[in-house]
Amino acid sequence: MKPTIPARLLLLVLIALSPATSFAQRGSKKAPVGNNVKFDALPPDVPTAAPSADFPLRVHLFSMTYGGTDATYRGYGSGNIVSTTPVLGFEYTFDCAQPFTANPKPEATYAARWKEPNLKLELQMTPADASRTDTCVIGILPRPEPFDQLKSHVIADGPEIHLKSPWNPPDYITFTANPEYPVRYRPYRVSHLVYGHGAHGHTNGMILGDPSRKVDFHYEGCFRSFKPVSQNFDFYQAKWIKPDKELEILTQEPGTGNIHTCRLTATTD
Repeated sequence: MKPTIPARLLLLVLIALSPATSFAQRGSKKAPVGNNVKFDALPPDVPTAAPSADFPLRVHLFSMTYGGTDATYRGYGSGNIVSTTPVLGFEYTFDCAQPFTANPKPEATYAARWKEPNLKLELQMTPADASRTDTCVIGILPRPEPFDQLKSHVIADGPEIHLKSPWNPPDYITFTANPEYPVRYRPYRVSHLVYGHGAHGHTNGMILGDPSRKVDFHYEGCFRSFKPVSQNFDFYQAKWIKPDKELEILTQEPGTGNIHTCRLTATTD
């Protein structure tokens, strides 16, 4: 006679072997999936093949770095408005429902129009399958001269895994001279994470002078982060708070004109 398993014991065994996700599937809410961000969850949009006459400007984007979730994408880059005389160069940031690509070919452009002159541009775009027409408003920081790709500092395009949500797009340099900030700092690499108490990260770059010298910094608690120089001749205006130890830089927020400061602490070996 074969031994039998009591029904009560069998029920306990089945419960123990059941996947834990069966409990998470109960109710109308999805189970928590942690705080990992889904980078590049949406394929980036591209320029429309037949732009609307309501978007008379033509914008060429040289670079694009972004991160985000299923609903919100934030990023930054450099570009030119090529349909104006003279050509207007700018740095930009954005916060939109979909990402989009930089223009890979020199003749490629996005159709655009002003939302706020010299502050905000609205771009017209579409998914690669042209299933709909999207728009995105980008905040810009006009440059005193057009962006020159031959003098650019290479910044990676596409999704950036280090941009976690929520985060604010980074500031850039202010082009208005401030004599109280006589030091010139040129960062070539900046890491930035933004949490509820401000931005923090580290940067590698040069203090310009005769001679120039390499100095690495870390920072924390800044209102906004900042991006590396996009042109080889750009620099952040700065001043020493503590000589050779603590440096304060001026930054400007694209799309608003707001000026911020960020204090950097020299990294020691």
